[in-house]
Amino acid sequence: DLNLTWVVTADTTTDMNGGSATAGEEIRTSWGLSSGNVTALGDTSSGDAEAMEVKWTPAGRFSAAFLGTKDEDHRTAYGIVIRNPDSNSGSDKVVLNVPSDQVFANIVVKGASAKVTSGSTSYVPTKVSPVSMAASAVSTPTSYNLIVVGGPCANPLAESLFSKTCDGWDLKEGEALVKLVENGEKVAMLVAGTTATDTQRAGKAVAASEKYAFAGTEVLVKGTTMADITVEAPSVAAPAAAEEATA
Repeated sequence: DLNLTWVVTADTTTDMNGGSATAGEEIRTSWGLSSGNVTALGDTSSGDAEAMEVKWTPAGRFSAAFLGTKDEDHRTAYGIVIRNPDSNSGSDKVVLNVPSDQVFANIVVKGASAKVTSGSTSYVPTKVSPVSMAASAVSTPTSYNLIVVGGPCANPLAESLFSKTCDGWDLKEGEALVKLVENGEKVAMLVAGTTATDTQRAGKAVAASEKYAFAGTEVLVKGTTMADITVEAPSVAAPAAAEEATA
């Protein structure tokens, strides 16, 4: 089984029980796995809700409240609302309303046979099977979430989606660009180096992103070998000085 846990810590020591800003409350959901894929919320798929599917542990306490079969909304001490666990658990989903000042990212946990829905606060997971495609086979790029590998000299999608041209490529050997952009209602990521080795190095960094300083929507990946990898923000060119007007 997979346990997915949200740990909510306080801004100050007085915000929660326990006398410490690190004494956070927990919301834990339990998911069934089969062959490495998420198959259900709890032990059974799309059936009756189970109490252990969703549980909440208040800050400063060791005992948890099992909410999976509760048929009303529950608000935690820090303002997160767990929407009707009984109804949603029976459909193998968890719906949380998070206060806007606590939202820093939208994260989707993808399982089997479900659908990602639009909306500001709730997402229903879906299973995604990555597919490798040549650029020439991608006739409608906005139909896909894309990872575009290779720069504009090798991959035309690098120019059409990221406005990077072969003549305008200004990175040096030993450098690569990783950039994320909106792609219609989806997203696209560019992984492109000056040489094939630079692209491979950037791909290795993306695959192990937790080890490197990935931040924002654009970074440079630099190195001389596959073991010598650094990730940094791109430098911002200084504005050109205005020419002094002459009479």
